[in-house]
Amino acid sequence: RIWDVVTCLHLSHTIFRRIQLNMVFSLIYNCIGIPMAAGVFYPFVQIQLPPTLAAGAMALSSFSVVISSLALYLYRPPNRPTLTTSSENAISTTTRSIENQTTTMNTIMENDDD
Repeated sequence: RIWDVVTCLHLSHTIFRRIQLNMVFSLIYNCIGIPMAAGVFYPFVQIQLPPTLAAGAMALSSFSVVISSLALYLYRPPNRPTLTTSSENAISTTTRSIENQTTTMNTIMENDDD
């Protein structure tokens, strides 16, 4: 079933984007939080993070990544397109062709009457 393959590819793309989002968030968070907890910014901004707050911040980082990942439960597969059979396509094409010919004939007949 080809539609299942499409759904799997869409789901894998969605999961990969979520992983990338989590990685970027963690990278930014840790690039700021770890040096702040170590006191690297203290000479510049006179702010030092106490160890208990640093531990809480790291727990909050992990918590936010888990919550972000749990948002994948909201995943909805893409809508299936409505497929028509080849005979329906052939009938519709033939019908349009006949309508076009009828319109052309009517136009010619109207011009002949003038």
